[in-house]
Amino acid sequence: MATQSRQPIAQGIAYGAILLTRPLPQSVRFAAALTQRFGAALHIVISPLIAPVFFAGPVPNRPFTALILTSETGVVAAQRIMDQGATLPRRAYCVGHHTARCAADAGLDAVSAAGDATALVALIGAQDLSGPLLHICGRDTRGEVAARLISAGIETLEQVAYAQDPVELTAEAVAHLTGRGPVAVPLFSPRTATLLVAECARIGLTAPLSVIAMSRDVAEAAAPLPAKTRATALAPTGEAMLTAIAALLYPAPGS
Repeated sequence: MATQSRQPIAQGIAYGAILLTRPLPQSVRFAAALTQRFGAALHIVISPLIAPVFFAGPVPNRPFTALILTSETGVVAAQRIMDQGATLPRRAYCVGHHTARCAADAGLDAVSAAGDATALVALIGAQDLSGPLLHICGRDTRGEVAARLISAGIETLEQVAYAQDPVELTAEAVAHLTGRGPVAVPLFSPRTATLLVAECARIGLTAPLSVIAMSRDVAEAAAPLPAKTRATALAPTGEAMLTAIAALLYPAPGS
């Protein structure tokens, strides 16, 4: 799509900022995608609400059939485990295309479920695997992937290899959220949505807020935010988020 350089407009007003709250690497990457799609007129503010902390610990000495990876951070954790000398299987079942690309870049034989935890469980269930499988996950994991696979008769162990610790909003982010200019916030996980709710209550939100959620679960977590407008992406992908943001920033005439 050609780069758009005109000033983004929603509901007849120019956007003051787009606030990105994902972990820093993901926020930087999405900021680049926003700039490529919409041009340099956007004012993008990066203020991660979580930051990964990795744990060192032994991996169970089992002949695992495959890995389960549900995030880019999980891939990094798997790479760190391998760098520390542990032997992990090369096959990795991944929640989506981006996680699968990261896993492939790490030298794993990655298979993408192209969706969410439900799609991932369905994909693995269709492989006729006996296990055991190893889900390398964070402390605050969602989706109950291991529990659902165990219920389906596939032995699955969890290796909690990292945590996503909360981080307060930056001074620039606070200035925008406590100002009068409109702020658009793309939210990619229920965790960051919940943390943003708490941060907005802490600082006293005054800015007109637009929330773009990656999924229904994210939208539900963001529901307490006093948003002026809300949108949910049609699929849990970065491209679908860009499309949802485009509809907000550049509404069709008469919409």
